[in-house]
Amino acid sequence: MEHVMDMPLSQDRTVDDYKIQPFSVGVHLFDPVAVSSIADEKLLDQRIANLFVLIAPRSDTAIYRGYPQNIYLREIFRRFNRTLPHMPLHGGAWALSESPAENIAGGYSGVRIEKSMDRGVELPSIGSSDLASAIDRITSLSATKKGSSALIVFGDMRSMGQDVEESILRFRQQGDFNAGFQVLPDLSNWNSDSPMNCFYAVNLTANHSSSVIDDVDSCGFSVAADKVAQPRDMAHFVERVFFSPPADKDGDGIYDYLDQCPGEGRGRIVDSRGCLRFKGDE
Repeated sequence: MEHVMDMPLSQDRTVDDYKIQPFSVGVHLFDPVAVSSIADEKLLDQRIANLFVLIAPRSDTAIYRGYPQNIYLREIFRRFNRTLPHMPLHGGAWALSESPAENIAGGYSGVRIEKSMDRGVELPSIGSSDLASAIDRITSLSATKKGSSALIVFGDMRSMGQDVEESILRFRQQGDFNAGFQVLPDLSNWNSDSPMNCFYAVNLTANHSSSVIDDVDSCGFSVAADKVAQPRDMAHFVERVFFSPPADKDGDGIYDYLDQCPGEGRGRIVDSRGCLRFKGDE
């Protein structure tokens, strides 16, 4: 016989209050992920000592996703600064502009930059509205610094020309060659001992030639701005830029932060914990 469910005799219907907590935070707000906690957990080492940023919209009137490009890039840059953990960094951030150059480069602090811009203070001018010239100016500035450098361009690079590609190569070469190698006509000597110069583009679209930016033999890559707009994606971007990958000092294939038997598995078969898989393999 088919079982019939018992139904209440009451016909009164009640509806529980709609739970709105999951939607109480607007999608336009940004709650950054703590990258410092991720770095501590994975035992990551900071690899970048100098950070240079260029904000390069196509124009103040160009529209992207219904917003002026400069406003959209400003928001992505704000999210980057809010995600950037507190760490020792030299450098600065500039806007593409024909106004006289302001070589304000000291300690880079995302918090300080955000507080300044929230008060209505604009980013200093790099002294040129031409992206290639601006990158060359950063190359000259980075040559005076010690340690590895990262240049991040937040902008519209869909029409990236040969001159921009060559300026990116010059920036990378400044870190590749020994001190004293002439990279630019006015730059024949520097005291940099940087092991690498990394170039990154946070682009309004990924539909452009990125063969130079994403060169497998060079440090750096390009990414669409939309791909780093959310907290976890931005945290992953910051982690990739500023920290070395997790280490595996004993070479057993298990990262150090997951290895429960460090130094035990070199040349041996280990399990997922990094301990010897076979008891007799000692």
